[in-house]
Amino acid sequence: MKLNEHITSALGQVAFALVVGSLVYGAVWIFYRPRLDGQSLFSYLGLKAPNGQLDKTYWWIWSGVVVFGIISTFVQFRFSESIHQMLMSENSPYGKILSTGFDSFAILKALIYCFIQASCAEEILFRGLFANRLINAWGKFVGNILQALLFWLMHFLIFRLVTGEWFSSLQLFTFLFSFGLGLVLGYVNFRKNGRSIVPSWILHGSANFASFLTLAILWPSS
Repeated sequence: MKLNEHITSALGQVAFALVVGSLVYGAVWIFYRPRLDGQSLFSYLGLKAPNGQLDKTYWWIWSGVVVFGIISTFVQFRFSESIHQMLMSENSPYGKILSTGFDSFAILKALIYCFIQASCAEEILFRGLFANRLINAWGKFVGNILQALLFWLMHFLIFRLVTGEWFSSLQLFTFLFSFGLGLVLGYVNFRKNGRSIVPSWILHGSANFASFLTLAILWPSS
């Protein structure tokens, strides 16, 4: 896939997330306007500056998640044949990027995918739209669990399309990793009531990019 196609795909996915968020915001504005409490669309979706969320504790969490992403990617690629095959398949976003080699263009494509196409779009939907509403309705603890389950369900369905399997060791890993990551992403946003998705966006994109760089090092040279 060419660079312009990566950019178009990434912006299209973000646009889709914004359209979904706009439709929900519009429906609330029409029927339940007091619930908005004067929030703009961007504020409603968490697209605002972080409010004390990027503190020392956050960066410790960031470091831990990035290190875990590196180690888990290495272990999975080396010791799980099913994950190894999936990551190197034509359906894998990282596989598509690395299939043509690892160079500056590959890094740029990976940054676009990791921080815009995957992280930005998913954070708008799962932490900005879903988590905010679920936490308002159920509180931080239950709301965070529910949004993490939705985050896992999306990955469960994606892995089903890629692998053709509903239940497997790969799907078990998908649950443990995506549900666990979803909990952490929700936690960094809401632990100080900031409600900005910037912390989870940075963390999500960084974890994805760390996994990509790990795969680039492990990728067969021929």
